[in-house]
Amino acid sequence: AIINRYGFNNDGIEAVTKRLNAQHRKRMPELVPDNSNNRVKNGGRAGSGILGVNIGKNKTTEDAAADYVKGVHALSQFADYL
Repeated sequence: AIINRYGFNNDGIEAVTKRLNAQHRKRMPELVPDNSNNRVKNGGRAGSGILGVNIGKNKTTEDAAADYVKGVHALSQFADYL
């Protein structure tokens, strides 16, 4: 494991949530119509496997604990593990 106590440069939870939501819809076969051009191998899922999400505090945060809580609440719905 790598421990980073300096924070991460990132696009923020809102941007990551939008990207993961779009990817999640591709991964869920029941949300992709049978006649869609988006269907790919693996039973209509855009990707197979397990999705893990790493959560870290923002580089400029003043409240790291709140960043972690916000990240867990916003992103856990898309992840198989955090």
